[in-house]
Amino acid sequence: MQRVPFNSKDHLEIEEKVSDKTGSYRNLSPEALYTSFEDFEAIFSSPFVSGTFVDLGCGSGLGCLQYAERFPDRASIGIDFEEARIAHGLSLKEESGLK
Repeated sequence: MQRVPFNSKDHLEIEEKVSDKTGSYRNLSPEALYTSFEDFEAIFSSPFVSGTFVDLGCGSGLGCLQYAERFPDRASIGIDFEEARIAHGLSLKEESGLK
């Protein structure tokens, strides 16, 4: 998967909509949200990875999108309670053409 281009304006708009709920980690740095590609690539390269990928606290769902692109015949499920991040993830999914 290509790294999602970072857009600081989008990031600020999304983070402004994030709640102050416990566990929401409001105002995370862009690096915290957008640098996990290398981590996911290392995990997904393991020969033991199979089946459905579930990401609890998925944020914008970048891990799910990366898994879906790498393994199009498998399911990925992202769970998060922040509507702004989920909405952003759904727009990324639509832009990528993934199902």
